[in-house]
Amino acid sequence: MKNERICIVGAGYVGLSLGIVLGLKHDVTCFDIDEAKVQMINERISPIDEPYVQSAFKDDSLSLIATIDKDEAYQNQDFYIICLPIHAKSFDEHFDISSLRKVIKDILNVNENAHIVIKSTLPIGVSEKMQEEFSHKFILFSPEFLREQHAIYDTLYPSRIVVGGNKQDEEVAKMMKNYASLIQSCVLKNDVPIVFCSAKEAEAIKLFSNAFLATRVALFNEIDSYCLKDGNMSAKSIIAGMGMDERIGDFYNNPSFGYGGFCLPKDIAELTLDENYDGYIFKATKLANEKRVEDIANAIADKLEGEDDVVGVYRLTMKANTNDFRTSIIFSLIKALKARNIHLIIYEPSFGREKYDDILVYDRLEKFKEEAKIIVANRLDDNLEDVSAKVFSRDLKRID
Repeated sequence: MKNERICIVGAGYVGLSLGIVLGLKHDVTCFDIDEAKVQMINERISPIDEPYVQSAFKDDSLSLIATIDKDEAYQNQDFYIICLPIHAKSFDEHFDISSLRKVIKDILNVNENAHIVIKSTLPIGVSEKMQEEFSHKFILFSPEFLREQHAIYDTLYPSRIVVGGNKQDEEVAKMMKNYASLIQSCVLKNDVPIVFCSAKEAEAIKLFSNAFLATRVALFNEIDSYCLKDGNMSAKSIIAGMGMDERIGDFYNNPSFGYGGFCLPKDIAELTLDENYDGYIFKATKLANEKRVEDIANAIADKLEGEDDVVGVYRLTMKANTNDFRTSIIFSLIKALKARNIHLIIYEPSFGREKYDDILVYDRLEKFKEEAKIIVANRLDDNLEDVSAKVFSRDLKRID
């Protein structure tokens, strides 16, 4: 395949990881409005907490530049891949696609024949809406399936490549195949399954995949909540026994305080807002996740012996080994504990502020461990081994 010229719009987890992988074989320009992030990329300093980025930056074959000049970025490109962080202002509203609309307009102002691929998660039907709105059939949707802390690996070894567009149009079908070939030329996994479908189907594959994962998380948390209430059953034994059934499997079944992060909550919420679709299961999943926080808060409150007992919240991050606070379930738990008038402190060395919602935030672990009567940890690690007797966690496997 020839050396393609590619513009990545948005240099976050998805955009930068994809830009690095494609930049090892092709010429990539990343456009982002964050000047500090652009400078870091050009100086080969990783702006995201993601393994392997720094080592990839040292590869002399990497053809990757970043810019805040959209006109410079949009000139003379073979593909424009949009990786914007699209979400809603609240979980009671649909995704805000105004930034996507603006980017597409800006690209077409520079290149009216642009081949555009959207990777940002969208409500079902938006890609076709953009095609109609701009009278431009060369707008595809190709979802990402990346895990935080595994973005480069998942880009190099994808589970599948999904490309959505109008397959009945010969020119669009050719673009779809060319884009799939572009991705294939850079991944390290052999025989990656490719799905060519409509844009709406591709959008649905992404949303329903995340909805399934959220529902799976909620189910295992529900099992753990049942065991908590009963008091005489081991969630670990039950989940292990269930996992021996190959249809269930021994994966993605580690109890937590609830699902959170940037993707699952917003994607489930989006599916519950469709006026033409009841979405009973997903509404129930969302409700179960909210109820799980209450169950955990009640279990913690029951362990307190006096009004002056201090509950320490260990880390605000959603997952272990990250500094990502986005929509962390811990914030919901803190709110629930505050509503019960529980005295709280927080340990989070990467927070950068002395307080969160009037709660003291410690960056010294030993002082935090000394002052907390109970330590609440969504995910366990070796730092809590010496105080394990006062740790409250539902983590069974030390994996996310």
